Amino acid sequence: MSAPTDQDRSAARLAGARGAAALGRLWQGAGLLYLVTCLAGMAIGLWPHATFPSTQDVPTAPLPTLAALGVAQVAFILLIYPMVIWVRADRGGISRYWPLALAESALCTVAAVPFYLAAGFLADAGVADVVRTAVCVACVWPVAWAAGAWLVSARPRPGVVTLGLLGIAIGLPAACYIVADFFGATEAARRLSHFAPAMFVYQAAGGRSSSAVPEPLWGAICWPVIAAVAALALLVWPQTRR
Repeated sequence: MSAPTDQDRSAARLAGARGAAALGRLWQGAGLLYLVTCLAGMAIGLWPHATFPSTQDVPTAPLPTLAALGVAQVAFILLIYPMVIWVRADRGGISRYWPLALAESALCTVAAVPFYLAAGFLADAGVADVVRTAVCVACVWPVAWAAGAWLVSARPRPGVVTLGLLGIAIGLPAACYIVADFFGATEAARRLSHFAPAMFVYQAAGGRSSSAVPEPLWGAICWPVIAAVAALALLVWPQTRR
């Protein structure tokens, strides 16, 4: 096997520089939106009585900053980030979808560390509580990756994918409240809340425990599994023209 030539090294450096530049352009859009979303979540947690839909059972000491931050991140991941991917793809901004999406998600996770530290301090949360919240949020990212892949491929129509995301982000929590308030089935609503990412993250961040493992664990891993199945389904879904 021959040693790499100067031309090969130059081509590799050029490819690396192009990849870094592409990732930088991606971060300027989605990254700024992500930081704004984190700030909004912190603000909601700092002033819960002014921002929560209902002031009943809203904790004031400690502040629900960690829970509000987690829910805000879930909202970004499910409702904003897939749309950013879709718009970017329409403009020809993605040539290698999966590597850039994974790298961008990693950057968002790293950028959220200062917010986690501040939110955990204000919420009087321990290290395990912060880590548990971050793990639950990280388990939602695969849903955005799979949804973004479906939006980029235009299989099926984008409206179907968007409706599915709305159902996961908003429909499932609404169903929990309907089951609990209108039907009085509190135990069924509690079990259903484990399938709702926003509610599961809120509950994981609101609890105080020495364990960093989400409870129940299947509530955290069910969505990565579902996302993996959805991503693999792209291999068998018939190709359509955009």
